[in-house]
Amino acid sequence: MQAVYPVPGQLDERYRGAEAGDLLADVDSRFEDGLSMVLSGARQWLGAA
Repeated sequence: MQAVYPVPGQLDERYRGAEAGDLLADVDSRFEDGLSMVLSGARQWLGAA
């Protein structure tokens, strides 16, 4: 069963594009947060060594 949109086609594609963009931005920010955590942990470990 397909979801019904008020305007098929153009609006549908734009909505999907925005959703994908938000998802990518979220993944990107999470990746950056994780990377900065790893880097700060490595700096502390190297400083303590």
